[in-house]
Amino acid sequence: MDLDTVKVDITAVVQCVAEASDVALRNQALTLLTAISRVSPDLVLKHVIDILTAIGASTITQVKKLLSLCTQISFMSVYSSVMGFFTSFTKHYLTSWDANRMTTIHMR
Repeated sequence: MDLDTVKVDITAVVQCVAEASDVALRNQALTLLTAISRVSPDLVLKHVIDILTAIGASTITQVKKLLSLCTQISFMSVYSSVMGFFTSFTKHYLTSWDANRMTTIHMR
């Protein structure tokens, strides 16, 4: 089968790469573009800037998601450590304060 007999809407495939939120769908669209470029490189070459822009944008989005996840994990780790210390400190302080208060009451 030749691409002359099959009409492929390269613009739609490129748009799919640009707008797909699902990584698997984006990869399948890129695989389709790769296959088309092997048979008819001139069709894909016309859209190479759009393809590279879409790949770059999706890479940035994936990095942002990863950084967001790493930041969230780091925050939760720090938060749990600080809250653990704060809880321990508060419990110790209140126990000491109660003991001092009781001693003061008994001394009256």
